[in-house]
Amino acid sequence: WAPWVVTRLNARLHTLLHFADVVLRHASVEHASGDTSTRGFVVNMAWLFETLITRLLDERTEGLAPQNTMPLDTAARLTIRPDLVWYGADGPVAVADTKYKLLDEKGNFPNSDAYQLVTYCARLDLSTGHLIYAAGDPHPEPYEIVGTGVRLVVHAIDIGRSMEDVESQVDRLAERLLAPTTSAACT
Repeated sequence: WAPWVVTRLNARLHTLLHFADVVLRHASVEHASGDTSTRGFVVNMAWLFETLITRLLDERTEGLAPQNTMPLDTAARLTIRPDLVWYGADGPVAVADTKYKLLDEKGNFPNSDAYQLVTYCARLDLSTGHLIYAAGDPHPEPYEIVGTGVRLVVHAIDIGRSMEDVESQVDRLAERLLAPTTSAACT
């Protein structure tokens, strides 16, 4: 593989690139604390995927408030914490949740993901919510959720591609997330 060069253009990716070097060299991370020797480590891939998508979208859009905790009930005993919420002058304009999961062979996703996003849309008074998966072939048409006035749009970012291709996919995703037809409030 070709070594990467530190530049201001890839400054936001230095940590990820160093980690990729470790993986590509089939090296390991050593932790010297204690008497036990270990040759492995755990990477929370869901967090890594969410962080990557959040950072790329933050660079491409305005008004993004990631991981913003807000009350769900009037007494604030229940809370929600959507992965991604975009705000405009009049309040929320879009909501999305990242999922480091595969869509099934038919492009479907678990009901629990739908429940979560419908709740976000209801709380934020949005008619459209977006699910962003790490891979798969989602249905091109949105899911119209009966009795709610909410539709769910499913996207997939193929993270097995080159970083340039991932960034291009996120460019297209940013356009779809903030398109005027997907950010209208429920009536």
